[in-house]
Amino acid sequence: GIHFSYQNSIDPEVEMIADPEQLRKVISNIMSNSVKYMDKEDKEISLTLEDAGDFIQVNLRDNGKGISRTDLPYIFQRFFRADSSRNSMKGGSGIGLSIAKATADAHGGKISAKQTGNTITFHVTL
Repeated sequence: GIHFSYQNSIDPEVEMIADPEQLRKVISNIMSNSVKYMDKEDKEISLTLEDAGDFIQVNLRDNGKGISRTDLPYIFQRFFRADSSRNSMKGGSGIGLSIAKATADAHGGKISAKQTGNTITFHVTL
């Protein structure tokens, strides 16, 4: 029930040294949150890979309910759960995004999130 799109604009010759299992967990944590908090009838998630100079950038975008501007600066902190009055029914411990950040950091990269209207995009640069 979710429209998923994928685009890879990285040259096939580019190689990245990384732990594939850990990167899978990062993407899985972000996508799991997207699915869990999706509140639209027409659900959309997109995954794009881009060349960012000496880095690879993974962009995950969804059209869910988004994250409030007041919560956005804290979403990568361990145990932080945005809008706790609503998400207590959804389950979760509030550590998924902090694990994603720690993994990106361990790979010499970074993770960020940008809210535009009801669209949130996570950028993981490695």
